[in-house]
Amino acid sequence: MAEAQPEEKGDGLLSDEAYRQQFNRSNPNFHAGDPTSVPLGGQRVPESMKAHADWMSLPVVESAPVDPAVYGEKYLEAEKTRKGLGKLKKAVAAVQPPAAGVKRHQTVMIDADEAKKKKLDAAIKREQKKLDKALAALKVFLADFPEDSQWGTMIMKICDDQKPGMTDKEHQNWMGYAKKQAQRIFREQKALLGVMKAEKKRYAAEVKAKADAEAGEAKEADPADAAKAKEASAE
Repeated sequence: MAEAQPEEKGDGLLSDEAYRQQFNRSNPNFHAGDPTSVPLGGQRVPESMKAHADWMSLPVVESAPVDPAVYGEKYLEAEKTRKGLGKLKKAVAAVQPPAAGVKRHQTVMIDADEAKKKKLDAAIKREQKKLDKALAALKVFLADFPEDSQWGTMIMKICDDQKPGMTDKEHQNWMGYAKKQAQRIFREQKALLGVMKAEKKRYAAEVKAKADAEAGEAKEADPADAAKAKEASAE
């Protein structure tokens, strides 16, 4: 057994050596490979796809955009409201960061020294300016959502309840309300998207039904089909 081990090892080395020689271009045992050039340009097509071999010469057909008006008034109204709510949601989200910044700086100022208080006071003024601008931008949406509507009432509450010197509890309640309203808007947008999809589906069904009816009428008007139908009834 001890003498057989070197022989097995030697055979393994020889086998590995012969394998490597196939890939050595300077060795007589080099396999030389397949000289056939690899076809480029999509000209080599599998047998199962021969019917589409000339696909590159086919003209590019661009689908024409569909006019949303074909889906009906209900679709258009849902689309318009959904877009408006999307902008309103961004406006509601925009008032939250500066409001949080004002409160954060005010809280830190309580235990700050005089030098730091000056810096914090300047930071508060900057955040308050951003907050006033965001609240003013939010009120602009009252032109699309009147005060007596659900979204108009929300806008007024967010703007009216945001006041200087709010307590921690008041600030938390205000922030919580603003965040919940943003979530409510998102849910309403989702519901409106469902309405839009339903109207598209309804329109597609109507188009298909009309096409099927026209195809049936054309078939009945064909003399050859009429003759076949008459023969079949006679039998």
